[in-house]
Amino acid sequence: MHLELGRLPVGRNKGCRNVTDRTTIPGSWPRSDRRLPLSELLARWPFLQIAPLLTFLSVVFVLPVGGILVLSLFDAHGALTLENFSRVFKTNLYVSVLVRTIQTAAWATGICLTLGYPVAYALSKANAGVRAAILTSVLVPLWTSFLIRNLSLIIIFGRRGLINVTGLKLSWLDHSIAFLYNWNGVMIGLSSSLLPLAIITMYSVMEGIEPNLEKAASTLGARPSHGFWRVYFPLSLPGVAAGGILIFVSALGFFITPQLLGSPRETMIAQLIIEQVTEVLHWNFAAAISAMLLLATLISFFLFDRVVGMHILTGEEGDQHPSRLNRMLRRGGMKLINGISWITASFGLVAEKLTGRTVKLRQRVSRPILSMVSLAIALFLILPIFCIVPISFSNSLLFGWPPQGFSLRWYTSVLSSPIWVLAFWRSVGIAAITSLMAIAIAIPAALFLVRQKTRAKFLIILLLTIPIFLPHIITAVALFYAYARFGLIGTWVGLIMGHMVFALPYATMSLMAVLKNYNRSLDYAAWTMGASKFKTFRYIMLPIIKPGVYGAFLFAFIQSFDEVTISLFVTGGSFTTLPKQLYQQAVYGASPELAAVSTLLLALILGFMLIANSVGGTSRRV
Repeated sequence: MHLELGRLPVGRNKGCRNVTDRTTIPGSWPRSDRRLPLSELLARWPFLQIAPLLTFLSVVFVLPVGGILVLSLFDAHGALTLENFSRVFKTNLYVSVLVRTIQTAAWATGICLTLGYPVAYALSKANAGVRAAILTSVLVPLWTSFLIRNLSLIIIFGRRGLINVTGLKLSWLDHSIAFLYNWNGVMIGLSSSLLPLAIITMYSVMEGIEPNLEKAASTLGARPSHGFWRVYFPLSLPGVAAGGILIFVSALGFFITPQLLGSPRETMIAQLIIEQVTEVLHWNFAAAISAMLLLATLISFFLFDRVVGMHILTGEEGDQHPSRLNRMLRRGGMKLINGISWITASFGLVAEKLTGRTVKLRQRVSRPILSMVSLAIALFLILPIFCIVPISFSNSLLFGWPPQGFSLRWYTSVLSSPIWVLAFWRSVGIAAITSLMAIAIAIPAALFLVRQKTRAKFLIILLLTIPIFLPHIITAVALFYAYARFGLIGTWVGLIMGHMVFALPYATMSLMAVLKNYNRSLDYAAWTMGASKFKTFRYIMLPIIKPGVYGAFLFAFIQSFDEVTISLFVTGGSFTTLPKQLYQQAVYGASPELAAVSTLLLALILGFMLIANSVGGTSRRV
């Protein structure tokens, strides 16, 4: 009789254990004698991979935000009341500021989508050289601090800026134009800050559209305008919708731009929250205003989900049975697109009749116009940033154009100042620790989200992305109130945890994009050869995804290094970070010293971009 070793009985007494060979069949050991390695433990209970991320976000994000909402329902004496909310509507001040904030965000969204779409379209159609040039002009501002971008706009659009000085000198202008410190300044600042995000979001969708679809439509007899509006444009709408909601929600929580480039008439809701917390010290009312801002954000996401679908933001599969409202809007949208298509086609027919010959309007006219528009927008994004460099070498005390003389005094002042130097190294240290901790949590979380199929996956990704979409001012106020109860104000631990709320989603989503392209057959082959799951991860997977891990680390590092909202609230008066110091100096007035700091940071950002480019090249070779 032949017995399979795997089926040999294992007795309850010690003598029966000799029947099997331990070295041959690990599966037949008594359960009490086995010690599961971590890799096998995670394989049996994969939820442990996502547990650290869920625990962290629940404790450091969900509970504080929930706490600030509860705080809004109580008065200063701890009594339950709705007085804080009724106070918002008692006077026109707070209602008008809230309405103005929504209007400003809506205008910024429309401007960014209108200006960003042709640039994203040009990127998707350009050759490699032109694409690299346009992407550089978009990515450099995207990676540059909001503070630096807003300061650089003063050099271009200020009363002593490049446009006004050049126009007056060449007699093109009779007097200086007030571009800044009004509603125009806020729109210019918001557009400059959020336009790169709109372009990248739309380009990521357009890049995946089959380029031959328009040619196929032309082969079937459709005019170029019909091919674009009826084929290409509907396919690009998910990118437009995603970019629109990201810009709108981000603009709702902006306070740096209206503070530096606007006037008191352009006060936005985030500025009122800061005033109530830092000056008036009215926590309950600040919580009520934050709740109103949160409500506006949630309504925006609800409408977005009903009209478009949250799957566009989370990357999950969409609902196969859209709602009735969704179907109605789609039909109405297609009718509008068809009307625009016929109007543009009519212009093409008129052009053909006027010239007396068949003219490919899109190639002869549209492409040069598209190139000029893309070039102008690219210059609008990148020119102000590099114009701040010559100001840093000026010998004058004025922050304006043109720079007066040549001097290194401002660099000497910055590099010899213990405030600036300590703030820089403190920001580097905090960003490095934040990034390392974010990567340690993000790798197993990304593995779970990419490989596991669970009904809770959509909710987990939604929880992961909410901190990015939610206005940072709400998270900052919530953490400030929570930290005050546990003594974490003015501590590195509190600041690092606050930075991780935003760095962790970026790192996780970046690693998810890398792992989706990973070939799992390599893991199966390693397991077949006897490798454990941990050794497979260490010697097979990690070397392959290492460039993606470096990229995720850079994203998390830059996000932490540039974070100013959390730093303003959480650090208290104990210490300062570089973005916080830069903001405080800018509020008191721009100076060439700020230009020197901005130039040094710009050089650091360009260095990061070179590193990221080399890492990306390595990843493509692998």
